[in-house]
Amino acid sequence: MSHLGNEVAGGRPVGSLRDAPGRAAGGTTPWRTGSLTQNPRTILSPDGVQRMNTALSIETELLDGDILAVVLGGSLNSTTTDQFNLAIQNHLDQGRTKIIIDCRYVDYISSRGLGSLAALRAKLRKKGGEVKLAAVRGVAADAIRLVGLDKLLNIYGDTEFARQSFYPATP
Repeated sequence: MSHLGNEVAGGRPVGSLRDAPGRAAGGTTPWRTGSLTQNPRTILSPDGVQRMNTALSIETELLDGDILAVVLGGSLNSTTTDQFNLAIQNHLDQGRTKIIIDCRYVDYISSRGLGSLAALRAKLRKKGGEVKLAAVRGVAADAIRLVGLDKLLNIYGDTEFARQSFYPATP
């Protein structure tokens, strides 16, 4: 796997999501800012004030030389969807047609974010490609099911299962 890049909304650089705050050793705990769990879009600032989490981190890796794995962290909403679209478009311009969107650190997807995922599916299908979602959980999974995107998008438990699905089973 080769690392392709990290981005975060607002121009703030971010390291690997492996180093994100709130992650337990071994990388199995979902990334969360603050300690609130009732509304994942809300973060608790150091001064104790609740604020909306509008940041999106994007980490990309190339798997098997031709599958782009995009690990998202935070919220895919009206504030961050343009950032997501731009990052994805840069990879589409490079000819990438196999994409996995890893949602294990996504705490919220708005209707605009859902629309962006549907549009990505349409773009890739026109090019003979495919987008697959991995590790969709919680509020994000509920939003995808609510609008029926789970019927259009291939969704897998983790990135490895999504990667394997690009290769047909041999008899």
